[in-house]
Amino acid sequence: MPSTNLNLPYIAPSQAQKHVTHNEALRALDALVHISVETASLSIAPSTPVEGSRYIVAATPSGSWAGQQNAIAAWQDGGWQFYAPNAGFIAHLRTNGGFLVFDGAFWLPWATNLLQGLTLMGINATADSTNRLSVKSDAVLFDHNGSSARVKLNKAASPQTASLLFQNAYSGRAEIGLQGDDSFRLKVTTDGTNWRDALTADPATGLIKTGGVDLSTANLVNLLPDSGRFSGNASNNSYLGVSFSAPSYLAPQSGTVISAKGKSIYDSIDYGGAAAALDPTVKALLDSIRASNGRRYGIEWFVARIVAGTSVSETVLINSVTYGLAFQNIFASLPRRFTVAYYVRAVTDNLVIAANHGLAVRTFIDGNLVTVASVITPADGWKHICIHGTPNPHFFSYRVFQLLMPVAGEALLAMPSIVFGHADIPLDTGVMMNSKLFG
Repeated sequence: MPSTNLNLPYIAPSQAQKHVTHNEALRALDALVHISVETASLSIAPSTPVEGSRYIVAATPSGSWAGQQNAIAAWQDGGWQFYAPNAGFIAHLRTNGGFLVFDGAFWLPWATNLLQGLTLMGINATADSTNRLSVKSDAVLFDHNGSSARVKLNKAASPQTASLLFQNAYSGRAEIGLQGDDSFRLKVTTDGTNWRDALTADPATGLIKTGGVDLSTANLVNLLPDSGRFSGNASNNSYLGVSFSAPSYLAPQSGTVISAKGKSIYDSIDYGGAAAALDPTVKALLDSIRASNGRRYGIEWFVARIVAGTSVSETVLINSVTYGLAFQNIFASLPRRFTVAYYVRAVTDNLVIAANHGLAVRTFIDGNLVTVASVITPADGWKHICIHGTPNPHFFSYRVFQLLMPVAGEALLAMPSIVFGHADIPLDTGVMMNSKLFG
């Protein structure tokens, strides 16, 4: 009976020619101890093997190796000797310096077998139950394998954390990633305890905040001189008693009339104040853009009533109705890219937003991207319009609002703004600051 692990023959008591059995065992030991094979990719024996060379027989062998798949073939004493591997055998590959491990059925690369399922790994460091992978090195490289390279940090649920923590003497100083929710944050601290949000990206809107301030809108300055107040007043400090006057940046045409529909008064009885109730259409707009606990306070502003005149320009025909420009903005130099935002409501007739005009790069209605001329009906109520625009080659445009009306049609317009650059202005943004807002 041979030995259990290496299948070496034993010398039997009173055996004749004991040296034969002994030499057979030595040959097996010579082949199996410190296994180093030439290759594991051959299914046919090499034609000129070197004495003592060893091979792992690949799949579907033939010729002198027939039927010896996975065996260790050793060229010994001028002939092939085959040794069946046991699970756990390790062989060095001379072709690339790697290692193979036999799992009982296949020879597998060392890394795909022995390094699977490890509970701890320390590279030049000591891992523990918290830091199960610990690396101490001057640099760590994660390289591509032919194309892209992506490092993934996955957390179990939204309230958990997936982040990169930067430390000084093992005390946190900066952290970036998903921390306690699904907003992407950059936090900093001076002591590792009191953290401050430096940068936050909202996953729902894509809006960026720095230090708690919304960069996308909070720092935008309205280029229109009267902001949303629709008055000629130069100072908001004395705005309380100012009556409506059509803003200077609008140029009515062909008899179009711009007048006051109603005014938002912060002290109105609708929200717990002492002054008169708001006009219902003004209240409807305020209800749609402000939370219930903030509707009473804020800057006062007018809603303008626009009644188109006897004709409109640059007409288009939609569903057998002719629409066109009832007013223009005055001739003025514009930035290379700008955003126009306002609230509009159709009263007696439908309105059209010319989203397909050449100077309208992108148009959003209630935050939804539209790419064709879009009709707004009286039943739609207040709609928020946000247009990313560009000027003509001479850097002006007299139709930045892209609002088309039918002859004698009526519309309500509130809180218009124009700002530098292309910005996605949220639906709950009211009057934006400008140079006249606080005097």
